[in-house]
Amino acid sequence: LATRLAAAFENAATSLAAIEPSFAAGRTQSALTASIARARDAYSALATAAAEESASGAESALKRTSAAEAEVNGMLADYELLGYSPETGGLAAGRS
Repeated sequence: LATRLAAAFENAATSLAAIEPSFAAGRTQSALTASIARARDAYSALATAAAEESASGAESALKRTSAAEAEVNGMLADYELLGYSPETGGLAAGRS
């Protein structure tokens, strides 16, 4: 599961990096891409720890995954403050 999550975060980071952001969203997009990459790295570390059957490695990686997911969620909230809506996949109605 951790390997699949790492791959999903990799795909998200790659897709997001390919989008040309608006001026207003540029810094937020860069920060979100970086936080997604940190989540990918954390899940990769978790997969490695599981494969190596390392309890201490898994515990450390789980802490990293929790922190990384919280960071991604915070960055997504910043996108909402810019007027982007997860329901529409773009700017919320009435914003341009």
